[in-house]
Amino acid sequence: MAELGDYDATKPLRTKVEAENSGSTDITFQSPRGGDVEATIVLPPDAAKGKRYPAAVYLHPYRFSRALYYREAFDLATRGVAVLLVNSAMTRQDLAPVDLLDPVYAADAFRSLVRQDLVDLRRALDYLEGRDDIDDRIAVVGQEYGALSAGGLAAVDDRVDALALSAVPAEPSRYWAQEFVPQETFYSFSEQLRDFDPVRLLGSFDGDVLIQNPRRDDEWPLREYERLAEDVDGADVKWYPDYGHELGPEADTDRQEWLAQKLTQR
Repeated sequence: MAELGDYDATKPLRTKVEAENSGSTDITFQSPRGGDVEATIVLPPDAAKGKRYPAAVYLHPYRFSRALYYREAFDLATRGVAVLLVNSAMTRQDLAPVDLLDPVYAADAFRSLVRQDLVDLRRALDYLEGRDDIDDRIAVVGQEYGALSAGGLAAVDDRVDALALSAVPAEPSRYWAQEFVPQETFYSFSEQLRDFDPVRLLGSFDGDVLIQNPRRDDEWPLREYERLAEDVDGADVKWYPDYGHELGPEADTDRQEWLAQKLTQR
């Protein structure tokens, strides 16, 4: 996993402000693996000059974008936590499109996207590290697809203090195989992605962990969620009996409270 997250940290970020919004700023910064990473930073509304804040970095599920977390970002900012929302490589227009339904190349393409997200998240930490209003308390949040690179980031980068994983089974590589390729290539696809399975990554992370699991997921087996919850020693595990794959507002609230507690009470 360490090799998958390698990048040239000496390259300039070339951060550019794309838009100043009410309470947030849209930025781009250069990815070591090509193109520009799209992100939005939200600071606490009472941010004072010279004051530094902890930060949470979010990566979204498949078929979504960073916009999914706008409301959560503003709510968390009122609790004294800065939030950086990052768009995955899959959503970006400046990268060449990939065919994830091609049974021959799908595994390589998917792995390359997740690897780019991992490296881009490390660059996101570089960006936060360079700001004079962000301190060294950092959490990363990954939901569903976003959990692959978020878990990888926590495993390889010791700047991460807390990790929240939402709607993630022990071995999501199996799910993504079923999503994209014929049954006869399930095994080879999942083998390509197994390095990003949380059940294999979290033993390398000694920070705080939150796991949020649904009870009514029609897409992933309940037993796979239970496996991850059982295998991660010391994790805070929350179950949502009335929700499926996308969870719901209770999970959003619980995640905010957990992040605020872990990041601001030190």
